[in-house]
Amino acid sequence: MRRKKGLGEWRKCNACKADYFLPQWRVEKGNSKFCSLTCLNKKQYEGKRFVFTCVTCGKKCESSPSRQKTRKKYCSRDCKDITVLSRREQAIKTSKYRRLRLGNISSKALRKYVFDSKEKKCEICGYDEYDFCLDLHHIDKNPKNNHIENLAVLCCMCHKKLHKKIIQLKNAECQN
Repeated sequence: MRRKKGLGEWRKCNACKADYFLPQWRVEKGNSKFCSLTCLNKKQYEGKRFVFTCVTCGKKCESSPSRQKTRKKYCSRDCKDITVLSRREQAIKTSKYRRLRLGNISSKALRKYVFDSKEKKCEICGYDEYDFCLDLHHIDKNPKNNHIENLAVLCCMCHKKLHKKIIQLKNAECQN
């Protein structure tokens, strides 16, 4: 290990037992015991991590003890959006109000939900080579109405042609 020159001192990290250089201004500021924030966090939460299972995907995750108070249930924002969307979808099926809006969810979660329930294929021309070229089209042109019957899977070219009124969604064919 290369030794640094200057004012300060060398110390041994309490977590990883590696030598680290502590500059003079940090020596004067207080008693430093760790070489980095990673080592500080590792030692501070050693044996105290909050372990939970994601409600959506079932993956085991761990978080800091402070997150236990908020009752963390999801491993990511996408998992939370998918669960909230499916719960709202169930409410729509059992509710008298079938046109209930599904609210603000991420487009990534919406795509995943639609592609799980519909075929990854353009409903007009049948394009299915690359799924990232497929768009979701709101049939009633209301972006807040994310009900599965209101969404159509279209390739990007058919989607553009549909908005420019070159083709129609029902009984239409893509013209090359």
